[in-house]
Amino acid sequence: MAEVRVRVAAYVVRAAPSGLELLVFDHAGLPEAGRQVPAGGVRAGEPLEEAVRREVAEETGLADVTVLTSLGVSQRPHPQTGAPRVTAFYYATTGEPRGRWEHEVTGDGEDEGLRFDCYFLPLSQVAGSLTDRQDEFIPALVREARQRAAPLFVPRLDAGPFVLRPFALDDLDVVREVSADPHIPLITTVPAVFTADDGRRFIERQWSRAERGTGYSFAIADAESGRAVGQVGLWLKDVAEGRASVGYWLAGSARGRRAAACAVRALARWAHDELRIPRVELQVEPWNSASIRTAELAGFRREGLMRGWREIGVERRDLLLYARLADDPMPGT
Repeated sequence: MAEVRVRVAAYVVRAAPSGLELLVFDHAGLPEAGRQVPAGGVRAGEPLEEAVRREVAEETGLADVTVLTSLGVSQRPHPQTGAPRVTAFYYATTGEPRGRWEHEVTGDGEDEGLRFDCYFLPLSQVAGSLTDRQDEFIPALVREARQRAAPLFVPRLDAGPFVLRPFALDDLDVVREVSADPHIPLITTVPAVFTADDGRRFIERQWSRAERGTGYSFAIADAESGRAVGQVGLWLKDVAEGRASVGYWLAGSARGRRAAACAVRALARWAHDELRIPRVELQVEPWNSASIRTAELAGFRREGLMRGWREIGVERRDLLLYARLADDPMPGT
């Protein structure tokens, strides 16, 4: 019986303004080898976590790596020879600032002397892109990363006559106004009965989304006065599969200026161009013609009706699914 080779593989992750990124590499001059993560055999008597750190250092040159936890074990044989293997996949982190670099492999393994083109890839682009099915434990990585979620940075984005910015405690007036709206509190976390304490808690919840790494919540503000007139958010629940969702609301006093359309358009452009998220979705109730118009003005296409999709108030409601892809044309302003 052939001896089983014991190996380790490393998912080395760093936090970036656009979310989590995974360390990968390509063989310089050998594109058929495919995109990979650091992986290799364990030496006799070597602790697995130490083997992870060694493999990362040998194949990418990174020494500043913290091994957090094991994600699972694969028993897939070698793809070419069929030789038996057991590979333990580990979750690790790094603070490496470089975006891309070339490294010559060190150590005494079969890859010694090869040159690897090392870089970080957004987690949303990883699924299905790694050779030898090295992405097998990416879902486990995403679940673990969410539990340890690194905080996200909420930037300031231009949206024509409006600006998207983090919420501030000075934005209580817009929360007070939409609390009186008959519909918005049913579909959001806006308090249905406003008090100053409830308003502050709503704003703190918007901050906590970024702090927990679950999404970006922006106040839609008038670019000239700075006054908040609404909210738009990008939620990252399915970002590992290359999808994110958008939610938005607008105060009644601000309607008629296409503020929501400007905000959703700017947010979608940022999600595609900066966060590298391939698909952005939003959901609209079929009767809400104003929200449908917002989605269409922002370049989203209707894809279908989802029957009984969500409970709103005391009944389950149908919702329309709209989406745009990164290569869809962005409408003009």
